[in-house]
Amino acid sequence: MPYSSLASPLREKIIAYGQEYAIAEAALKTCEVESPQDGLAVPVLNELRCAGSHLARSFAAADRPIAEKAVDDAIKHLRRATYDAYDAAISFLQEKCQEFITDYQDIAIQPVLPSFIDDCRQLEAVKAEIEAETRDGNRESYAARKKAQLDKLKAISLNWRCARSELNKIMCDERKHYRRWFMGIVISVAVSVILTVLTIIFR
Repeated sequence: MPYSSLASPLREKIIAYGQEYAIAEAALKTCEVESPQDGLAVPVLNELRCAGSHLARSFAAADRPIAEKAVDDAIKHLRRATYDAYDAAISFLQEKCQEFITDYQDIAIQPVLPSFIDDCRQLEAVKAEIEAETRDGNRESYAARKKAQLDKLKAISLNWRCARSELNKIMCDERKHYRRWFMGIVISVAVSVILTVLTIIFR
C-alpha cells in the first residue's frame, strides 16, 4: 500500500506511530544507560516487536478500518514500551540508592554529602508517588510524571555515586581505628593475665 495513497486518517495515525516510536526509542536508550543489567529491557523490546508486527499488518490489511485498528494497536504497544522503559530505569536507580544507604549505614554520611537528608526525603516522596499512581488517565501526564521521577533519581544517584570515594576513605579509616582499638584491648588483657600469673608464681 503506497504511502501517498493512504487515506488521511490512516496517514495521520502512521505519523502518530512514528512520533510514539521516537519517544519509546528514547525511553529505551534511557533504560539501557540507567539500568544496564541483562533482562531489564526485554519487556520493552517485546512491546516494540509487537508494535512493528501490528504496523506490518496494517499495510497488509484488506480495508481501511482494519488497517486503522492495527495502527492503533501498534501505538498502544509503543506507549507501553515507553512506560516499561521508564519503570525499569526507575526501579534500577531505586535499588542503587538503597544499596548506597546499606553500604554506608554505619558511618556519618551527611558531612561528606550535605544533601543526604533532603535526598532521602525526595526518594521517599518518589516512592510514595509511584505506589499511589496507576497508568490510567492521561498518558501524557503519566509519561511526564515518570520522566520527572527518573530525573530526580538520576540526579540523586549521580550525587551519591560521586560521594562514594570519600565515604570509602572514611570507612577504611574507621576500620583501621577499630583494629587498633581491638588490638589495644587484646594486648591489655594479655598483659594483665601475664602479670597476674607472674604475681601468683612469685608470691
